Amino acid sequence: MEGEHLFTRDVPVWEQDLAAGLRLFRLAVGTHLVTSHHALRLLSRRAGWWSR
Repeated sequence: MEGEHLFTRDVPVWEQDLAAGLRLFRLAVGTHLVTSHHALRLLSRRAGWWSR
């Protein structure tokens, strides 16, 4: 996985590198935002999808 090197499981969160943590967060949230953006555009074209 792309961001796997940014997180170490056996180190407490408060001892993790902040820059690496923010990069990991941006990677995780960014991919979900892009996916949602395209999915909602496709789903909103279906008649009656929003009224369910």
